Amino acid sequence: MDEQRSYAADPSIAWMSATTSATEQPPAPEQFEQAAAGLIQAAAAVDPELVEQVRQSALLNLGEMNAIKVVTVLQNALDHTKIADSYLGVIRQVFARPHGFDNLLRTWSQPGSITVINRGPDTGRTTIAHALLAELRRHSGNQVNVGTVSFGGSPTFPVERLPRQELWAYLLELPPDEEGFAVNDQFGSNLHDLHNVLVRRRCHLVVVTSPQQWARIGHGAPAGILANLGDADAKAIARKWLAAVDSEVPAERWLADPTVTQLLQHQPPAEVLDIVGLIRSAARADAKDLPEIKAKTDNRSVETEEELWPRRIAMVESARKNWRPQLLEWHRQSGRTSLQRNFLLAAAVLRGTSVAHVYSQAALLGKVFKDNEIELLGQRDPGVIEMVDAAQATLNPDDTLSFARPEWDDAIVEYFWVDRPFSRSAFLGWLATAPYLDDGRQALERVPGQVRYTLAERIAAFAVRWAVRQQRHDPLSELVKTWRGNKSLWDLILSSLDDAATQPASASYVHGMLLQWAKNDDPAQRLAVVNVCSRQFGRLHTGKALRRLQHTASAADSAIDDALRAAVTTLWEDPSIRPTLFTQLVDWCSQDKTRGAGRRCFSILAATATDHDGSLPTLLQEHEVKADVFQLSTGLAAILEHTASPHSDQEEAASIVGFWLDAVLHHPDQRDRVLQSLRHAVRATGGVSASARNTLRVITHLWARNSDTAQSDRERLYTELSSLLDGDLEQTFAAHRQQASTVETA
Repeated sequence: MDEQRSYAADPSIAWMSATTSATEQPPAPEQFEQAAAGLIQAAAAVDPELVEQVRQSALLNLGEMNAIKVVTVLQNALDHTKIADSYLGVIRQVFARPHGFDNLLRTWSQPGSITVINRGPDTGRTTIAHALLAELRRHSGNQVNVGTVSFGGSPTFPVERLPRQELWAYLLELPPDEEGFAVNDQFGSNLHDLHNVLVRRRCHLVVVTSPQQWARIGHGAPAGILANLGDADAKAIARKWLAAVDSEVPAERWLADPTVTQLLQHQPPAEVLDIVGLIRSAARADAKDLPEIKAKTDNRSVETEEELWPRRIAMVESARKNWRPQLLEWHRQSGRTSLQRNFLLAAAVLRGTSVAHVYSQAALLGKVFKDNEIELLGQRDPGVIEMVDAAQATLNPDDTLSFARPEWDDAIVEYFWVDRPFSRSAFLGWLATAPYLDDGRQALERVPGQVRYTLAERIAAFAVRWAVRQQRHDPLSELVKTWRGNKSLWDLILSSLDDAATQPASASYVHGMLLQWAKNDDPAQRLAVVNVCSRQFGRLHTGKALRRLQHTASAADSAIDDALRAAVTTLWEDPSIRPTLFTQLVDWCSQDKTRGAGRRCFSILAATATDHDGSLPTLLQEHEVKADVFQLSTGLAAILEHTASPHSDQEEAASIVGFWLDAVLHHPDQRDRVLQSLRHAVRATGGVSASARNTLRVITHLWARNSDTAQSDRERLYTELSSLLDGDLEQTFAAHRQQASTVETA
C-alpha cells in the first residue's frame, strides 16, 4: 500500500522546530542513515545492564527466578504518559529496522500524521511503534515529547482523550476485542477528526492494532494510513541485541552456524530474544557445564575452544528443547532417589533461596508425595552437600543454589509436570505452603522478614511465568486460594497479578484468566479479580476491568464489598471514562441478570460526594456525567427494591436517600431532580413493588424527624415527596379502575 498520506502533502503542516522552516520538507532517507550511523558511537552511553533488563522484561523474565518487575523504572515510565529517554535510548540501539521503516518515519514526522501498525501479537509491533517515537524525538532535537495514551473504557476514542498539549507524539494501542467489548466500527472514519486536532497541536499518533480488528474498524480511514512494513530479519534482531548486551560474544560466528540459523528461522522477536540469552550463556559457560555430544577419544583434560564450539551450540539447542534428553538421563541414572528428585524440583522452584530451606522443603515435598520420610536431624540421610552434587547445582558463597545450564530450572518443572500427572495437585499444594517454615504449620510472621518476603515473591513470580508460558493457571489459582488468609501473602499475590496484567509479555493471557476467574464460583478467585481491578490494571484497562467487575459483583458476597468499592472508586477517578462507567452501571441495574452487580456499584457512586463539595453527590455533578432523571431513577430503583426484600441491609439505602435529600437542602437547584429521581424509582406504573415505595416513605420520614436543625425544611421536603408518591398511586388506581370498567362493559 502507498505509504504517502492524502494529508501529508500539505506544506502548511510541515513539522517546525528551531532549525526547520514552515515549508522545509522532512529529512530524506539518507539523512536518517547518516544519523543512524552516529548511534554506533552513542550506543556506548547505554548501560548494557539496562539493555538486558529490557530484554528480560520482554520475555517476562522467563528462566530468571527473581521478581516479576525486573525493570521497575522503565515499567513505571511506560505506564504513564511520557516515555523515559533511557528506554528510548535502548530501543534505538537494539531495534532492527524492517523494510520500509525509513520511509514511514519520513512521512510520519510531519505534524498531524497518523500511522496504523496492524500486525499480529508477538510480531514486535509495539517495539516498532516505540522505535518511531524514539527516532522522532531524536530528530526533533528532543523538542517533541513522546508517550502513550490510554484508549479508555469506551468502545470509541473521542478527541477529548488526547492531552491538550503541543509537540507530542503518542502511541495508542487498541484493546483487543473480547466477550462483551469491541472497538467501535467507526474508529477508522473518526481518525479524520483526530488528524485535524493533531495538526493544530503539531502532534503525531501511531496506532497499534491487529489485522483482524483493523479489517472491521478501518473503513473510512484516511488514505495511506497503514504502515507498509516488512518483517525484520531474525538474524538482524539477534545481531543488534548481542552487540548491545554482550559485545564480547562473537555474534557473526554464532549467527553463521547452521544450527543457530535453523533455530532462528521464522521465529517471532520474543523467541529471538530468548535465543540471544541462550547464546550469551553458552558463550560464557565453563567446559564442565556444557553438554557432552560424543565420547572423548583421548585423555586430554583441557579441550580447545574449537573443540568446545560444538558443545556450546549443543547447549543452545538443548535449552530450546527444554533439556528433555538430559533430564531423562538424569532421572534414569542407577540409584537415583526420591529425595534427590524432590531436592532438584524444590531447588528449581525456590531458586535464590537458602540451601537449608530448599533442603527442608524437599523433605516436606517427600511427605506430600508420600515418599519415604526423611529425617532432617542427625546424619542418617544424605545432607545438603550431597544433594547439591546430585542436583548438579552450584552452592554459592551466600548459601544459595544456582544452575549453570540456561533455563534448566523451568525445564525441571516442566519435566515433572509431564512426567508425574497424578502428583500435580499435591505439588501445587506444597508450592502454596512453601513460604512457611519446615512443616508448614509455623506462622509466616516468625520467619525473618526479608527471607520470608523474597521466598514468597519468587514463588509468585514462578507461578505467573508458568501460567503464561504453559497457558495454565493452576499454580496461580492455588496461591490465590491458599494465601488469601494471610495479609502479607495476599497483598503480594495481588501485586504480582496486577504487574502481570499490565506487562505486555503477560497481559494477553492474564486478562483472559481474570475474565474466567470472574465468572467462576470460587470466592478467592473472584475477590482477587476485584482487587486487581482496583489497582493499575483498572486504571490502564478500564473497559476490561468493568466487564470483569460485572461478573464478580453479580452474586452477593460480603467479602468483596470493600474491594468492589475500591475498584469502582478507582475507575471513577478517571473523568474521561465516567460517562461510560455510569452508562454501564445503569444498564446493569435495568436488567434482571446484572441488577445485583449494578446495584452494588451504583450504590458506591450514589454515596460518594464530589471532590470539592462534601454535600453534593458526585452523580448530581454535571461536568463529565450529565445523568438524567431516568438514569438516576433506574439505579435508585435497584437499591430500593433490594432494601425492600427480606434480610437486606436497609442502612445503605437509608444513608444514600438521606445524603441525596440533604443535598437538596444545601443545593436548592437540585430539588426537582432529586425528588423526581426518587419518585420515578418507586413509581407504581413502572412495576415496582409497593414495599419499595413504602420503604422510601419510611426512610424519608425518619430522615425528616432525625434532626434538630432545619426541621421545617425537612418536613416540607418529606411532604412534597409524599405528595408526589400519592399522586402516582392515585393515577395507578384510576387506571386500574378504568381498565376493569372497560372489561366489564365488554
